[in-house]
Amino acid sequence: MPLLRGERIRKDFGGLRAVDDVDFHIDEGEIVGLVGPNGAGKTTLFNVVSGYYQPTVGKVHFDGEEIQGLQPYQVCRKGIARTFQVPRPLLKLSVFTNVLVGCLFGRPGGGSEADCRPEAERIIDFLSMGAYRNTLAQMATLAASKTLEIGRALATAPKLILLDEVVAGLNPIETERVIAKIQQIRESGITVFFVEHVMRAVMSVSDRIYVLNFGRRIAEGSPEQISSNPDVIEAYLG
Repeated sequence: MPLLRGERIRKDFGGLRAVDDVDFHIDEGEIVGLVGPNGAGKTTLFNVVSGYYQPTVGKVHFDGEEIQGLQPYQVCRKGIARTFQVPRPLLKLSVFTNVLVGCLFGRPGGGSEADCRPEAERIIDFLSMGAYRNTLAQMATLAASKTLEIGRALATAPKLILLDEVVAGLNPIETERVIAKIQQIRESGITVFFVEHVMRAVMSVSDRIYVLNFGRRIAEGSPEQISSNPDVIEAYLG
């Protein structure tokens, strides 16, 4: 049974159909990429999975349970964490406190500060963010802000993490570091579903890739299959 499964997901905004009858599945332990042109419906699909939008039509199953209709905090406490294209930290709190808050409020039943402080320290160390530990989030660099998004998500102890363009805007060295962390996240037992336009990142870490165009799924397969798919080349890879 897949860890995450979407059945004929459709999302309409008035007369605009942003996601159009998309089926997908993510197996436990996979890294799955989601790519496509701007406006293809990628982030909208993430918003449906994470509860920010309710699907117009379709069902979302996670860990054997239907979750469409749940609020975002409920989806998070079921075990799905997500990041945002534009980082959304608590700007006037430190990097450490941002991660701590994720642990305190993002886990089922919450967490005690006594338990969460060492967990936040562990995540800060895992992400190599010790130099930013006491920095206010509003003062962090773009790379640090993107990494903090991942840290806040990891603090909720997810089974599945949705990463939305976590390497966008980063230089090649910063990108390689994030790619390595994505691989380490999977090695820690967390399944990864990620949206990205940096194809080098997608091709290097994905087990499978889905491609959307105008809200519809046009391809699914291994990186090698996607890179040679004529429909994908025409719609996205050029």
